[in-house]
Amino acid sequence: MSETEIYPTSYLDLPTSDDQPMAETDGHALEMTEFLRDVLRDHYAEEPMVYVASNNFLYYDPGNVKKNVSPDCYVIKGIPKRLRDSYQAWAEGGALPNLIFELTSHSTWRVDMEFKRDLYQSWGCQEYFLYDLTADRILNHLLGYRLVNGVYEEMAQGIHGRLFSEELQLELAHHEGHLRFFISGSKQPIATRWEEIRQQKLLAEEEHLRAEEERARADEQRVRADEEKARADRADLELKRLKEEMAKLREGNP
Repeated sequence: MSETEIYPTSYLDLPTSDDQPMAETDGHALEMTEFLRDVLRDHYAEEPMVYVASNNFLYYDPGNVKKNVSPDCYVIKGIPKRLRDSYQAWAEGGALPNLIFELTSHSTWRVDMEFKRDLYQSWGCQEYFLYDLTADRILNHLLGYRLVNGVYEEMAQGIHGRLFSEELQLELAHHEGHLRFFISGSKQPIATRWEEIRQQKLLAEEEHLRAEEERARADEQRVRADEEKARADRADLELKRLKEEMAKLREGNP
């Protein structure tokens, strides 16, 4: 019996790569990793039963293990957070993504809008977002679908062109050239890891500068204190000299 004829219940030794580039451009790769996957992993950092993955093979049909897709980023709730070479749904109790992102492009647009949308809808994936870095095909760069009675309905844009993800409890928008996540009502997006590092570096530099200024002020105060002490010592010596002279004068004129 061939591997495609069995109903597997555990992980199989299946391909993990098709030797194709992970992203079409540097911009797509940056969006996929720094602004999408890493932000979502940090968002769920304290949740041991949420898996966030990016661009690995997702095998979804236990009756045909040759079928797979490779979402740009997806979130599955209710399974352990750990590294996987590929995601094989049958080995995870049949769990499939709750949320999927695709960074669409000229070469993937039709597949993302037709085949993948229909496939993810059939899985019962609650939310599906498409992000167009160039806005050639999606107005305002971002398009979102939410599953309603088993059918995807397009999300309405809110204030500032944002979409609200019920799965993430976050707002999404194209902001200053990138796909960004916002806590509802916040004007500033959730910081990326690089932004966090840069902010920490700036804070450290500011703290160092404040410490240097404090040391400089302390040095100035010590110099002033030393000068005041020197003036006081000189005054004491002068007073002592004058007293001695007056004593001598009194002794000479009884």
